[in-house]
Amino acid sequence: MTDHARRRWLASVGAASLAAGLARCADDPVAVVPLDVGPLDEWQEVRWRLFERARVIMARDPGGLFAMSATCPHQGCVVSPRPGPVCLPPEDGATSTTPTLCCACHGSNFDGDGLATTGPAAPLRLVHWRVTVAEGRVTVLVGDSVAANVRAAG
Repeated sequence: MTDHARRRWLASVGAASLAAGLARCADDPVAVVPLDVGPLDEWQEVRWRLFERARVIMARDPGGLFAMSATCPHQGCVVSPRPGPVCLPPEDGATSTTPTLCCACHGSNFDGDGLATTGPAAPLRLVHWRVTVAEGRVTVLVGDSVAANVRAAG
């Protein structure tokens, strides 16, 4: 077998292995991790809050409670609530009463539903996670994606 033929054979075996591995990954269930974000009493006001370690933004708007990934779809930096006109680096527990989020890495801005409105992430959207309320506690089910308009009553 010539070097050229051997390389073509190795490339085809490698491509087939990669395709089989990707197909297997697509069938694997996504892990859902519950994140307790506190008592319902703490979520009575309209606001957005960053849980940096979990990369989750928990929020309440007039429609109810919701949560989204804090991972920017552009290059994976952490998106944070922005209380002022300057995009600040993320800080765990940062809150805002205005529905503006930003990524300090590359300047993408997001609306209160997680849609990138400016910057390199536009027009992508942050993934929304299911929120549940039980026994007075609010839980985000990280990994259980829902539509951006889904809200939990609370």
